[in-house]
Amino acid sequence: APAPPPGDPRLREAVAAWLGSRGIRAGADGILITAGAQQGINVLARAFLSPGDVVLTEATTFQCALVAFRWAGAEVVGIAMDHEGLQPEALEEALERYRPKLVYLIPTFHNPTGSVLGRERRRRVLELAGRYRVPVVESDLYGELFFEEPPPPRLTALDAGGLVVYMGSFSKIGVPGLRVGWLAAPAEAMGPLTVAKEFVDLHLPALTQRLAAGFIAGSHLERHLGVLRAEFRLRRDALVAALHQRCPSLSFRIPSGGYYVWAQLPASLTTAEVLPEAAEQGVVVRPGPQFTAGRGGEDHIRLCFAALEPRAIAEGIRRLGTAIETAQRRVGRTTRRPLTAASVV
Repeated sequence: APAPPPGDPRLREAVAAWLGSRGIRAGADGILITAGAQQGINVLARAFLSPGDVVLTEATTFQCALVAFRWAGAEVVGIAMDHEGLQPEALEEALERYRPKLVYLIPTFHNPTGSVLGRERRRRVLELAGRYRVPVVESDLYGELFFEEPPPPRLTALDAGGLVVYMGSFSKIGVPGLRVGWLAAPAEAMGPLTVAKEFVDLHLPALTQRLAAGFIAGSHLERHLGVLRAEFRLRRDALVAALHQRCPSLSFRIPSGGYYVWAQLPASLTTAEVLPEAAEQGVVVRPGPQFTAGRGGEDHIRLCFAALEPRAIAEGIRRLGTAIETAQRRVGRTTRRPLTAASVV
């Protein structure tokens, strides 16, 4: 039999129990199953946004969230960040100025920067959300993928006011092909979210939901997370070592979890100059402008270390280093080219 629109009851119960082990108090009736996190973003946009609304995000953020919010007709405003993520003072100024419909954040192992919002900043964000009565969407796709110490508690676990909608996914920590994600939301938000989900699809495949439920409810997931953390740490270390050796002109912070390194190009270059050369070398990187809520990002690239083994990472960075050197020589011989759309996505 098909699963009901909010999701298979066994999966909703399994997700609620697992989130409870992470300090998130959500019953099964507060869980909405989605086809991965991207559908979760689309459902949120359809449920809560109207043309002319304002959404606040970090200054750089997940590119597909930007697309979803803008397609809903919303204006996206980026909030200043530093090495610890969102700056609460900048958030307060934006809340006062724009009176947004919602705030979308990736506080743990941020995509693309890898930053982790500190505990005190998390409390400050929740305090501001309560004062201005604005809901916060916490995208937590990478929070379990820590390489050293576990990160601070989720915003949702610290939320006493029922203002946070939590977004998670099995894709980044389990099996991407199952396309299983979830939203955990306060009771008053579940009605609009469920209606929006029914508009997108009436139900997800029952078989994939049952498979995910069995994996999450048993002991498999915790063992699997241990394997992922160890393997991704090895791959991060391989990327960092290769960057130091082959791309010494790149500046970056070493992430303590997640999938990504956010690297700054040397002052003479932009993504418009590097990406075509990288494509010639058979290397694909994500250009910074794709992740910016406003303008900018031309001096950054995102590197993903999760999908490749260390040997392939080393070869890819060797090729990237060649591309950067070639681009630097060309820029040195010619006048600076105007910025154009990136040719490699």
